[in-house]
This record gives sequence, C-alpha cells and structure tokens, in this order.
Amino acid sequence: EPTPATLVEADMEAGDYDPVVSRGDAKLAIVDDGANNTTKSVEVSNRSQDWHGASIDVSKLVETGNEYAISFYAKQSTGEESKIDLSVQYTDEDGQAHYDGIKNFTLENDTWTLCEATMKVPEHTGTIMIYWQSVYNSSNFMNFLLDEVTLKGVAKKEGESETADLGTGLVKKKTGNPIMTSRLT
Repeated sequence: EPTPATLVEADMEAGDYDPVVSRGDAKLAIVDDGANNTTKSVEVSNRSQDWHGASIDVSKLVETGNEYAISFYAKQSTGEESKIDLSVQYTDEDGQAHYDGIKNFTLENDTWTLCEATMKVPEHTGTIMIYWQSVYNSSNFMNFLLDEVTLKGVAKKEGESETADLGTGLVKKKTGNPIMTSRLT
C-alpha cells in the first residue's frame, strides 16, 4: 500500500506561519510556546466574531472526492474548558457558499491538545479552505494557539476507486505507475 503524501506540514519553528493565514480580522503572530517538544506556535488573536480565526487554502493540494487526514495541536488559556471548530469553506457548482464543520474539539485550559480529523473533499468550484474558529454562534472570541498542522492524503482502500491507480487520493493530479516515476528511471 502506498504511503500517503504529506501536503501541508507547518510547525512554525522557522518563525513563519505559512501556509496559515488570518481569517476575518484575526491577527496571527509567532509566539514562544510550542506543542510536542517544539518551541514556537502561531497565536490567533484579536477576534471580534466567532468565524474569525485562521485558515489554509488547500485548493491546489486536494482533489474532489478524495479523503485527507488533518492533524494539529491547539491550546487556549481562557481559564476554563473551551471548544474550537475545524471547518471547510467552499462554493458549490450552483455558486452557493458552504461552511461545513469537519469536527470540533474540546480544549482544556492551558494544555496542548492533539486534534485529528478526516475530510472528504466535496464537489466544489474555486477556492476550498480549511479553517479554525470558535464554535459558531458561541460569542467566544478567545485567543488560541496552533502548532504542527499537517494535511495528508488517505490511501483509498481496494474497491473504492473505479481505476486501479494507486496514486489517486494521495497527491492532486498524480496518476500513473506508482513504481516507476519516469521512463528513464
């Protein structure tokens, strides 16, 4: 079985939060507090709406119908337990915008939490983004930290694809013989 490709790997250690970007009026900054033996993370602050937060444009990385595993560490310091949503934003073929929840996670106060979810990419046109926010309509504008954000393709199980192409579902537009990458190899 082929090893799924890692499409996004952001650990913030270089002092950069790329490909994570601000969503709404949220501010992003690198801070000296990292998860899982790292030293840096991205802080999401200055949020005035639940949906303001952080996002990653995955339009050029994912393919409709394929499944992807998303993992990240999150931390909040509100003094109590709080929740964070991982969601996907896209536009369907009729031009209707969608903001679908992938999974929400409970974050203990001042504790790094490993968060893992899978997402099957819906039919869409244009941009598709994954994003982090407070639970929608909760009026929770907490600051939160993100670290070690990864997005990986999930290999399709036998019988899930109409073709026998082992590259499908791993990297967008990658097809062909998975053993030989070029004719001259």
